[in-house]
Amino acid sequence: MSLRNLLALTAVALCLGTAPKPKPLTFADTMRVAIAAMPSNFSSLRGAAEPATQFEREYATRPGPLSFVTIADEFATLSEREHWLLSFDWKFDPGTTTAKTVARTIARLTPLVKGYRLTRSTTKTGIVRLLWSGPAGRSIAIHTYTVSATKSNPAYNGVSVAVARTLPKNLHVAAYVRGITAAARATVVRAVGQSVTLATNDASTNFAALRGDEIPLDAISAMMASAFGNTSHKYKANVSFDRALYTCHIVSIQFPAKEKTFSSKEIFECTTPVFGGANASLTASLRTSIQDTLGSAFSFTPADPKSAFSDDTWSRPADQTEVTFSANDSHGGVYYDVFVYHFFPNGT
Repeated sequence: MSLRNLLALTAVALCLGTAPKPKPLTFADTMRVAIAAMPSNFSSLRGAAEPATQFEREYATRPGPLSFVTIADEFATLSEREHWLLSFDWKFDPGTTTAKTVARTIARLTPLVKGYRLTRSTTKTGIVRLLWSGPAGRSIAIHTYTVSATKSNPAYNGVSVAVARTLPKNLHVAAYVRGITAAARATVVRAVGQSVTLATNDASTNFAALRGDEIPLDAISAMMASAFGNTSHKYKANVSFDRALYTCHIVSIQFPAKEKTFSSKEIFECTTPVFGGANASLTASLRTSIQDTLGSAFSFTPADPKSAFSDDTWSRPADQTEVTFSANDSHGGVYYDVFVYHFFPNGT
């Protein structure tokens, strides 16, 4: 290689090696980009589309300084119109109080939201909610959260941000919100029985055979874990039960030995889509499917109709396994939770 070429390559290498890294965006910068992309449904920030779920289709975010945001097309339901949503959590520096978090958030957004109207409220638990309502179906919803200190990390406050644009006309409507066909009914009843069979058979191993990749905890789950002093993990299930109708994952909650109120547990959690229409017969069929699957090995306790927090429960004390079933209102319809618990001593 000639000296001239060697010197040229050396110069290029030095230039590449000393090129400054782009600075990360500030909170105000992030909001400015998100708001500017709102009229086009965030098309400039979107990458490839993910497989659609019942209520949404998420999109990969293009590489760059906003790669941490989530973008989704939220389908119409009986109670909501279709809208595009960009969301993310923002962590403020340790020592920033909730009051300062709110003040700084408002100060940084005020120049960016001309023509928007701000509504503010505070929940009984101290969560501050800010809603900016703008023109052409545009809105920005922000609420505060707090994560308690741990041995290795200080406490901090943050905000969860949702930047949304409601479409003038619905292009996509969520599946099943107007009811469920006989074929779909048979599928979900069968899926419930299959999931309960697999989970109760594997409960004593803490669902080791059903455990897939770990899923990062969201900010609210992390906040709850730090508040109650437990260690929490969430995992994908490596099995699916007619996935278009039925999805499952595993949650691990471990408390220290000194905890006397709460118990450590592994939970195989399955949740159905929301079904619109009259679903009394579906509820009865699902309950019967679980009972037939478990048989006499489990003792049954029906839900207390006077309590909103009581579920149908099947228990097998011999190995500390429990199954619960509940129907829950959402989006003008009903969805079902089927949880299989395996309890174990705290501190293990």
